[in-house]
Amino acid sequence: MRHTSDKQAVGGHSVGVEAQLGPLTWVKEQATERADMETALKRIPEAEAFFERLLTRIEPFFGLQPPATVLDIGAAQGVSLTALARRGFEAEGVEPWEPAIEVSRQLAHATGVELDIRKGVAETLPFDDASIDFVNCYSV
Repeated sequence: MRHTSDKQAVGGHSVGVEAQLGPLTWVKEQATERADMETALKRIPEAEAFFERLLTRIEPFFGLQPPATVLDIGAAQGVSLTALARRGFEAEGVEPWEPAIEVSRQLAHATGVELDIRKGVAETLPFDDASIDFVNCYSV
């Protein structure tokens, strides 16, 4: 059995994530959870474009529509959740690093979106069972 953890069969060929969803330039340049407010703000357009492609890609299999609740595991400063909240989703996340959570609060205030990012990890989520419609766990 062949396992392709970061690849997806497309037309009989395996294609890397970036080939499917586009370049992830900002994420590669620095550990995401260590980004400051300025860097987080710069990442929002890329995150918006990424989720546009992702949601389009999963639509035939799983029609995720606002106001569904989306959980981002490893939410860092909330850049991904900000992009999703701007689309009308309820944005929730977990992040183990407190300085990143503090930047997420600043980002939410600066962008006017509501984010709920809690200190935590994927193994013990601080959310009620069945309260999440979609889980995003990317590059964790």
